[in-house]
Amino acid sequence: MKNFSLKTFVKLYCPWANRYALKNIEGYLDELKKWNLRYNLTGIPQDCWIEKIVVESALLAGVARTKVGNADGHDRWMDMGTGAGIPGMILACLLPEQIIYLVDSRQKRTDFLTNVKTRLHLEQAFVVNQRLENLVLQCPELEQKISVFFSRALADIQTLIAYADPFAANGAVLISPRGESETKTRYNIEQNESRLWTGFVHTISLPVSTRCMHYAVLTLKDVQNV
Repeated sequence: MKNFSLKTFVKLYCPWANRYALKNIEGYLDELKKWNLRYNLTGIPQDCWIEKIVVESALLAGVARTKVGNADGHDRWMDMGTGAGIPGMILACLLPEQIIYLVDSRQKRTDFLTNVKTRLHLEQAFVVNQRLENLVLQCPELEQKISVFFSRALADIQTLIAYADPFAANGAVLISPRGESETKTRYNIEQNESRLWTGFVHTISLPVSTRCMHYAVLTLKDVQNV
């Protein structure tokens, strides 16, 4: 990783972030360090946390903002299979006014996220301890309400679309990091007769290293208008 401080990164690459973003991220990383010793919440080496957790998550937030506009509290985001809050809790730290649902079925992960939410007063972050396949039954009030979905390493795109579709608002976007082998992949996934998810894998250079990040962006379209 290049000689690049967290403060410098937030200032240069996240000018849209909340003024408490740096403090929030530092607080999150401190809590992750404590909890990870006991519960192994993430297998990412600690010396890679800035790059693999903060930077990659922040870049995904930037992608979301270009797709749906500024976070003003009117739209809702969801991180499916958030684990230790990657990218969802970083997004909540950067944009605490943004409503975001952090969904994971593992109790220790959601206990950790609830602790972080409470300590950092992230009132617009909602932690949901539930399996995604059961979410429609447990949270019917979210149907067709989510504008942006994130999922870092949960499943293949087809499965992610199946999880997301019941909750997707018109024009919803799914953003999911993918492997290098998928860099030329294009998607056209018809969920039913009137709902088509379409998009492809993008590549972006990471500002703090020599690596690139590959991520899929799919948008929900009305088939009748395509």
